[in-house]
Amino acid sequence: MKLLYKFTVLLIISSSLLIAKPKGGLRGTVVDVETNLPVVSSTVRIEGTSIGSFTNREGKFELKSIPIGKYNLLISAVGYETQKIDVLIRENRDTTLEIGLRPKILVAGEVVITANKKVQTVQEVPISLSIIKGNIFNDKSIVTIDKALKYIPAIEVNNDNISIRGSSGFAFGIGSRAILLIDGIPVLSADNGDIKSDAIPFPLIEQIEVIKGAGSALYGASALGGVINLITREPKEKMYLSATSNLGVYTKPKYKSWHISDDLQQLRQVNFAYSQRFGKFGVSSSASYSKDEGYRLYNQEEHSMFYLKTNYNFNDFTILNLSGQFSRSYRDDWVYWNSLDSATRPPTSTNLDNQISSNKYFFAAEFRSIISSNHFFTFKNGFYQTELRNELTGSEYRQSTAQSINSEIQFNSKINELINLTYGLNFINNNVKAKIYGNQNQKYISAYSQAENRFGDLVITYGGRFDAEQTDSIHKDFSKAKVEFSPKAGLAYRTAFNSTVRASIGKGFRPASIAERFASVAFQGFEVVPNTKLKNEKSISMEVGYNLPLIINSVPIILDCSIYNNELYNLIEPKFITNSSPKIQFVNTTRARVTGIDFDAKSMITNYFGTELAFNVMNPIDLDNNKKLKYRSVFSSIIRFIFLFDNFELNADYRYKSKTERVDDELRFQIKNFDARVPVHLVDASLKYKFSDFSIALSSYNLLDYYYTEVPGNLGKTRQIVLSVNYVANR
Repeated sequence: MKLLYKFTVLLIISSSLLIAKPKGGLRGTVVDVETNLPVVSSTVRIEGTSIGSFTNREGKFELKSIPIGKYNLLISAVGYETQKIDVLIRENRDTTLEIGLRPKILVAGEVVITANKKVQTVQEVPISLSIIKGNIFNDKSIVTIDKALKYIPAIEVNNDNISIRGSSGFAFGIGSRAILLIDGIPVLSADNGDIKSDAIPFPLIEQIEVIKGAGSALYGASALGGVINLITREPKEKMYLSATSNLGVYTKPKYKSWHISDDLQQLRQVNFAYSQRFGKFGVSSSASYSKDEGYRLYNQEEHSMFYLKTNYNFNDFTILNLSGQFSRSYRDDWVYWNSLDSATRPPTSTNLDNQISSNKYFFAAEFRSIISSNHFFTFKNGFYQTELRNELTGSEYRQSTAQSINSEIQFNSKINELINLTYGLNFINNNVKAKIYGNQNQKYISAYSQAENRFGDLVITYGGRFDAEQTDSIHKDFSKAKVEFSPKAGLAYRTAFNSTVRASIGKGFRPASIAERFASVAFQGFEVVPNTKLKNEKSISMEVGYNLPLIINSVPIILDCSIYNNELYNLIEPKFITNSSPKIQFVNTTRARVTGIDFDAKSMITNYFGTELAFNVMNPIDLDNNKKLKYRSVFSSIIRFIFLFDNFELNADYRYKSKTERVDDELRFQIKNFDARVPVHLVDASLKYKFSDFSIALSSYNLLDYYYTEVPGNLGKTRQIVLSVNYVANR
């Protein structure tokens, strides 16, 4: 409460300073440099903040009551190169601009937020960052974040575990080493410390930004392997409305022993999104429902979600955002197969009447303001609750109610023309009530600071974060809390041909989640026992990268390559602690190293044909025994093609992952054919036809019906054919 009180005082002081500061105005027009036509709904933002405006139907924008001083403006729009210009705001005067944007064919010069907790261009970021546009959810007919991330080669998704550059293996969905954010606010469950992949407002996601490498210097615990930030659509003057309906089927597998029904198993999905601004008030909302009968017996899933976000502009530089979400999942409790011969059926002893239900609630408030031309601040407060229920009885009964409260105040200050500073305070409280974990409370108090120095084309960043973590049942008072310092340093240098060299080194850490420390449960033949003596995981991430945009014979090409090395300490992994029965305990087992190369090349060869090749090759080594780390693929790649002709669009993707070299041998006690694993070859293809505001698409996933496993005893998704109808109005 004292920390929240201090936050409130800072808000009042900051607002008072804002009112007292002399102000001016800014107006202008954004046009296409080739056609001189207005660029509608382009974004005009103050660098280092998310504050700004959008152009109207005439390409015009106006910002009022701006504190006087010098600013850097970022102007961006879909399909155009981002412009960055300097402006001077004078007292009681309007500055007028005429801004021209140049059309672009490939994604380059993107505006990003996640890397340094502020708005900037991707060329100024010293670490590798992948960007996925939000339309992937409609284009791929998917409704969860884990499926979207599978299209990035340096990321592996093993059931609910998301691994960035080999940072994670398979841990039953517990203890994520990547932090998930919605508009910069964490949404990791308080009990398992995991990502609930279905609890996202996907119809309104505008951009997904993924940091590859330790992000603890700014984001604290659980950013040991990376950061995933989902950025939702901002309401604009033009109405945005979309509605999608998907109907799909799983084709029958070629092995008769795998058939589970005479009928084809179906998938049904509908989703809706709306966004619009009315003067100072903006509103965005989305809803979705999906039911998947599954390609395996006892593998049905049902998901529903509703999301609402509103914002109010007190003036052009003081904004309040409020958002809330409810999502519900209902699924069968599938764990592993009966055997390879009956890979689509659970063990014969499975109670097929048992299902798992899960509710998630997310509420967030964000207040953004500019104090002066040199000082901005953001206050965020988030509440995230997860509830798990099932129908098991006795010692196997699993239930948990977990609440996470996250409060943060962040400042961005321009010290002088060369130095920018990002700094803030963060408080997290995790409270859990569960039969399998007991009643537990975990707290974090953090302070961070990062400086950014500019020397012409060279940008140097450096800083760090202190995190103190206390779990009440282990540390009786906060004076005995564990404290971690996570430093970071990096550089980005703009060289010839508009290319960029980047380099970085940073530390990451992650305390054990409540589930890893206190889990005491038996299910599907496995018994998990607690371990309250777990040490913090730590990592040191290093990388050197190069980004090169080229034009060869009028063909635009973008090349990006990174060489990275991640040193991992005290990794927390589930370990079988007996040789005669599958009893599992989370323990600090491993000193590891992951070294690799991340490469991406994309091009629009003609106006009708584009392609992308991306791959990740790494050497994940357990240094304790000089063997490969478990549940990691050494090589993964994606080859993507796009063909455009009139109103038709054909997309095809080929994804490959090499066979994981090691799994837990003790799984043989419980899972038949646990070691059945092969390289993964997946082909997805879709044909779309667009007319007016409508589009209709026929897609096939795992087109060749290739059979594989991602984790032991789990057959990967078989071939699926989906018919989609989509309506999008943006007017």
